[in-house]
Amino acid sequence: MKKSILPIALLLLTIPLFSQKKTYYGLEAAATDNRYIYSQPDPSFRISKPLLSGMLGVHARHDLNNYFSLETGLVFHNYYADNYIQFNDSFNTAFYPSYRSWLIPLRLRLKINLYRNKIFFTPLIGLHLCMNQFNKANVNISIHKKNREDKDSVFVTEISQSIHRNIPLIETGFGLEFNIGKLGMLTFSAGYYSSFFKTYELGISYHHNNDAPVTAAAYTKGHCISIAIGYNYCISELFKNSRQETE
Repeated sequence: MKKSILPIALLLLTIPLFSQKKTYYGLEAAATDNRYIYSQPDPSFRISKPLLSGMLGVHARHDLNNYFSLETGLVFHNYYADNYIQFNDSFNTAFYPSYRSWLIPLRLRLKINLYRNKIFFTPLIGLHLCMNQFNKANVNISIHKKNREDKDSVFVTEISQSIHRNIPLIETGFGLEFNIGKLGMLTFSAGYYSSFFKTYELGISYHHNNDAPVTAAAYTKGHCISIAIGYNYCISELFKNSRQETE
């Protein structure tokens, strides 16, 4: 997958030097809601929601024609999950596994004119090279008691984590684009990310007081929903003007 996506990404970065179509460089920031699935459900094993995190990225986008554009870049995403074990209203154990990802996207975007070539509706589909790493402080354990006289106790005996370093990630979404002046573009978009492969798995063994040990697990396939805002600038016009000045 690296061998296919990386050359295309490098090509898009150099297109402004010779292309007659518009090419944009831009920044994008997004809020994300990360989703986990329980592979070994346990009634006391919970996951807090919403699991808010964020994305931040730079990208290059090239118009193929008046309707389609191709986009690539580099995006940082920090996955976060607030899991907890709750036995009653006054006692729980919480732990916070997280990992970070570097994404190299390859997106195909359709542009539908809504108003005088100034406002556009833009559905998209993308394939990402997702490179995952554990955060340095990937798991924290904390004990909470609302009632100090509560003698309940929980013992976490084992925590296991596994991560898949490089996987493909699929993105589908839509957005709105607003042309600002001759060269600027403001974008708002929503997207859903998923994969056919597990990106991260968490297992935990624990027991409550003297009860029998309990094992629970959760995993994610990179599932998340994103709400993003971005700004693009038409860099190809600058190259075109500089070539005309030299001629």
